[in-house]
Amino acid sequence: MRRPTREHSAFVHELLRLLEQRGVGFAPRLIGVDEHDREILSFHEGWVPPNLEWRRWSDRQLAAAATLVRELHDATAGSHLARGAEVVCHGDLSPCNFVFVDGEPRFLIDFDGAHADSRKSDLAYMAWAWLIGREDETHAPSFDDRLGQLPLLLESYGLVDRSEFAAAIEAEQKETLSAVLRRGDVDAGEWVNAEIRFMRAHADAVNSAALSKRRLHAASLRRVSDARQLQ
Repeated sequence: MRRPTREHSAFVHELLRLLEQRGVGFAPRLIGVDEHDREILSFHEGWVPPNLEWRRWSDRQLAAAATLVRELHDATAGSHLARGAEVVCHGDLSPCNFVFVDGEPRFLIDFDGAHADSRKSDLAYMAWAWLIGREDETHAPSFDDRLGQLPLLLESYGLVDRSEFAAAIEAEQKETLSAVLRRGDVDAGEWVNAEIRFMRAHADAVNSAALSKRRLHAASLRRVSDARQLQ
């Protein structure tokens, strides 16, 4: 796959090289840059969700995605690219940036938003995109059901700092709002503003769920582990 390079591409290229050196198999490989200044990246076959899919995800899918993110963070912790922060964050952990194979998230793509920050900030964005937000419940699981999956997501990752998790999500939403308004996307800005209002209305419930515990059944965990070994 070939894409034009951008202002942030040098950092992303360093990150992809670091991940390759550290044996991370689920990220694209940087093959090079061609004569037209386009980056050449490896391509992974699979299904990439075109949208948030009504935030309808199984426990097994959430656990598999969380383990990929944990491996990404662990591979970058303490590296020069982390620049004194905890890790290098992906920066856009929407389901739309995962490649699904046989129904499970197996690869992570589009690192254009990668930056140094905390584990918690990346997980907060991920929780928003996968679970926490307004949905038409004629199509989506109820908010209570999705909220009940939040501790599973955080447990699957192994996140330690879960305090004030609603505020962490809102901080990511505000950054997203600033980005979409800078590019003049009014419709996206209205959607994010509505998501922020929804988060504020449910902040106490989100904070409580983030601090609770819920784990996958052992058989489901084995399936996630087996899938990771097949990459």
